[in-house]
Amino acid sequence: MIKFYYTPSCTSCRKAKVWLENHNLEYTEHNLFADPLTEEEIGELLAKTENGTEDLISTRSQAFKNLNVNVEDMTVKEWTKFISQHPELLRRPLLVKGPQLQAVFNEDQLRSFFSREYRQIELQETKSAVA
Repeated sequence: MIKFYYTPSCTSCRKAKVWLENHNLEYTEHNLFADPLTEEEIGELLAKTENGTEDLISTRSQAFKNLNVNVEDMTVKEWTKFISQHPELLRRPLLVKGPQLQAVFNEDQLRSFFSREYRQIELQETKSAVA
């Protein structure tokens, strides 16, 4: 099952949700503002990254710049606590499938991320169109 982490005001999140629905992919939703992640959940997401904190945090956002912090000097425990207090800094949307994590909406990356499921759906659509 796919876990879809989003915020309602996020345009990329809305695009990703439409993409998931258009491709009939089942998912569960997690609103990051209505139900903030715990430090443990943030640690679990961090463990799924390829590049560590930079895969999860939006350092170019104005919210991050306003905080004027250096996350590179933080321990993992400090970082997870910091993010639990500032969920607006997380890249969005976040999609989790088993041990895999996809941050931000990019249609080409989603096709690759869901390659097997995507190919199965494309095959079914092709068969339906031919019939």
